[in-house]
Amino acid sequence: MLGPTQIDRFGQSNTSALGGTYERPKVMMLGARGFPGNSISHPNSFFVPGHNTRVFLEGECDFVSSIGYNPARLPKGHSLDDIDIRLVVTDLCVMDFAGPRHQMRLVSLHPGVSVDQVQENTGFPVHIDGEVPTTAAPTREQLDIIAALDPHNQRAAQIADNPPGVRSPGGTILRRPRLTMLDTRLTELLGCRYPIVQTAMGWVADPRLVAGSCNAGGFGFLAGATIPADEIERDILRVKELTDRPFGVNFHMYQPNAADIVDLVIKHGVRAVSYSRSPGRT
Repeated sequence: MLGPTQIDRFGQSNTSALGGTYERPKVMMLGARGFPGNSISHPNSFFVPGHNTRVFLEGECDFVSSIGYNPARLPKGHSLDDIDIRLVVTDLCVMDFAGPRHQMRLVSLHPGVSVDQVQENTGFPVHIDGEVPTTAAPTREQLDIIAALDPHNQRAAQIADNPPGVRSPGGTILRRPRLTMLDTRLTELLGCRYPIVQTAMGWVADPRLVAGSCNAGGFGFLAGATIPADEIERDILRVKELTDRPFGVNFHMYQPNAADIVDLVIKHGVRAVSYSRSPGRT
């Protein structure tokens, strides 16, 4: 079971890099490691805690880290019969690659989720084979085993806001209070999971660091004070590409473009700002 950053229509996955070129990617991740060999030699399944079109992208993965049902990328001496991707489990549904010509197929929908919601959040067509059943809930015995294996309830942080198993009609999540000792006034205001703030360190707090901090559950501030004025909007948008979590922007009030940054923060719905009112020079 693996949690890739990208999965394409072939079942190929990406755990290595995003954007840019092979020589100079925009974002570096864990790397392929042993996954190319494992994906051709062993059964695999994927877990995706946030089902969206950034993960299930329209084209091929930015970097292909594992073998899928793509004849053009099969290793020499292998056939599609050697590929064994069992299940793709997301926060919306369960899928596999048992559709026509190994097309991704919808196996079951989690309670309250619709077929349209799954397709809207997938960048390529999903095969629908008749009436789609509802995903079976775990039994009491299975829940007890899971609780024993995870006594600190780390699983509650795997899916954003820890939604209930049953959602309202149409797929809207029925929100419930998050039962965690890390809930504070700060997490409530900033919309983060943990009361940890990544400060706006000049020339360090770029979109990659901010998005990484937010995806890990903290709250990141983009170092707007050291970003050239003509690049600040580009970097705000880049953070939004890399995370769907709230983040902030930092700047100095004495910057010539301070008013422009405020306008951009409002325009793009940035959650918070931090700023300095100290003089620019003594």
